[in-house]
Amino acid sequence: ALDKAMIKHGSKQSESTDQSIDSIIKQLNQEQLNQEHIYELEKIIEKNKNPDKNIPTEEEFLDYSKTLEVYKPELDFSIRAKYETWKDDGWKDGNGKKIKNWKTKLKNTITFLKPVFVDQKTANKTELQRAER
Repeated sequence: ALDKAMIKHGSKQSESTDQSIDSIIKQLNQEQLNQEHIYELEKIIEKNKNPDKNIPTEEEFLDYSKTLEVYKPELDFSIRAKYETWKDDGWKDGNGKKIKNWKTKLKNTITFLKPVFVDQKTANKTELQRAER
């Protein structure tokens, strides 16, 4: 039963881990949970426990960047873009390496970012769109 549930739910990558685990538990509850199933579920839960714990919010990322000596307001757009890129790439850098300490990575990366001067009308519209998400 666990194998069927894992196969069924393993292919749905868009579902969150919690939803997948809940679905597996529901399916297994319809059958009878035995000690082996419980052990397998505990392993899955432990393995997937808070996978994003090292990923800051965009606000936290930007706030930290403002504490760095080399920070300039003109870098805000580039800093946000870097955050989105790393997050979209599974919190990996441009070389595909997992980012373990994002503060150190940002501190080393910010010196290479280019300032972007954004038209204020466009910037305000973008901020409104971002807030609506």
